[in-house]
Amino acid sequence: MRGKEYLARGTYIFPPAPSLRLTSDTITYTVANVPKWNPINVCSYHLQEAGATPVQEVAFTLCTAIAVLDTVRASGKLSVTEFAEAVGRISFFVNSSLRFIEEVCKLHAFGQLWDELTRDRYGVTDPKLRRFRYGVQVNSLGLTEAQPENNVPRIVLEALGVTLSKDARCRALQLPTWNEALGLPRPWDQQWSLRIQQILAYETDILEYEDIFEGSKVIEAKTNDIKRAAWAEVERVQEFGGVISALDYVKEQLVASHTERIRRINAGEQTVVGVNKFTETAPSPLYTGDSSAILKVDEAAERGQIARLQAFRASRNQTEVNAALASLRDAAINGDNIMPVSIRCAWSSSATGTASISRPAFRNCPYASSQDSTRM
Repeated sequence: MRGKEYLARGTYIFPPAPSLRLTSDTITYTVANVPKWNPINVCSYHLQEAGATPVQEVAFTLCTAIAVLDTVRASGKLSVTEFAEAVGRISFFVNSSLRFIEEVCKLHAFGQLWDELTRDRYGVTDPKLRRFRYGVQVNSLGLTEAQPENNVPRIVLEALGVTLSKDARCRALQLPTWNEALGLPRPWDQQWSLRIQQILAYETDILEYEDIFEGSKVIEAKTNDIKRAAWAEVERVQEFGGVISALDYVKEQLVASHTERIRRINAGEQTVVGVNKFTETAPSPLYTGDSSAILKVDEAAERGQIARLQAFRASRNQTEVNAALASLRDAAINGDNIMPVSIRCAWSSSATGTASISRPAFRNCPYASSQDSTRM
């Protein structure tokens, strides 16, 4: 869901309301035509990168999910059974910070609130369809350019927050690299992050036990605190008329939280090792200050890609392209589901112009984005 692009990154193509329409169309189309596909990730990752506290990350992400599901339900295009199936296909893309005990509690709260929300607001009776299914990239906001080798233990600790607790364990995990604050990672840097995941999965014993936090009064109390505060924030956003109407409010809250984080660091109230404390260092064998520690893209690759794009455009059947774009425009104006004509636009790239929207649906598609098969 591209609300996070609007709120956190500024890289959105469409404003929030049209984006919501496209999201709803994607969901309703895939329920009927792509039964093994998870149509969207409701993304909280960039909210934390923009400064969100755990409470804000949970609350504003749930508000986005509510906006999506309310729009899908209001479209009237799905039966009760199909709508429940659509709910079961919603997945989340979450962030995890260095405060990994707090992250464990956040994910417990997230899962419990999602279960309660889908049961009470949307009437989903099957517990399997109410599961909180999420993938993670751990936090990049806290990675530092100063003493970048310190980012490795930071990444490991962030990974623990979403893997230690079996009852709130992520379905998929990706880790940034030690030198991400410097620039694009090289293949070796990416391999190192992959090896961290593999060591967690195959060398430690975290996957061999039931939830080690079960019965913890500390975890239970903190989880309940996050739940109460997050749901109060959800209700506040709903009083504005939902997240689309409350975007200015949400943005203000994110900016305020991020500003407070920077203030605490600058004031020395929040320690960042190597940045505002313990800044003395021996020379690093990993990073000497030059550009060799980051990926440098060959300019020939850019020229080659531009040439391929130009050749592709030159080979298209322009008549078919124009017809496909006209169909897309009509569907957008008329309120028709935009997915079939979008697919036609994708298929109108052949030189022969033999595009058709009557091809078989993508049943048993080998690229269905199920996260349930990952070991973590």
